Amino acid sequence: MKTTKTMKITKTLIKLARIHGACPEALEWLAAHPGSNLSDLPEAYKVWAVSHTATPAHILEVLSGGASAYVRAAVASHLARS
Repeated sequence: MKTTKTMKITKTLIKLARIHGACPEALEWLAAHPGSNLSDLPEAYKVWAVSHTATPAHILEVLSGGASAYVRAAVASHLARS
């Protein structure tokens, strides 16, 4: 049985998203959901996060766990570029 990793949305994650150019809508969503699981992030924002070159491996792992095939493909593409 595969265990899905989780990560909470924190002030630090929101700050990093802002520093790295997340769109205003994503920042608004994050600010409205502090303490939620990162896996709850809407798919479009997950794709942006996993496509960004500054996204660390541990966040890629969390977002790819229970995600759609589209997000998993974006993670694979990110890792292929690394």
